[in-house]
Amino acid sequence: MFDNRLFAEGSWGAHFHPDLAPADGEIVIAPHKNIDVLANTDLEVQMRQHDVEYIAVTGMVGTMCVESTARSCMEHGFHVTTSRTRQQPSADALHTTP
Repeated sequence: MFDNRLFAEGSWGAHFHPDLAPADGEIVIAPHKNIDVLANTDLEVQMRQHDVEYIAVTGMVGTMCVESTARSCMEHGFHVTTSRTRQQPSADALHTTP
């Protein structure tokens, strides 16, 4: 499953959009293999070292990675804010008709 990873470092489409690129000194988390960004990364350690208590989670697929990460962060004691825009699947995606 992980042999053909999307967004592998240096591959097409894996770069940061210029408007969203990390600033000098900002932490960039290495690729992870779960839908929860805290699993198998040092993100929680990094946030604790920087006294982060409040986080905002957003993304394109709210019912997968966004929700998993938000729930995990809440379970780890962070105060989580999510956005209702850009992460809600359409009604068609949730409900299919025979």
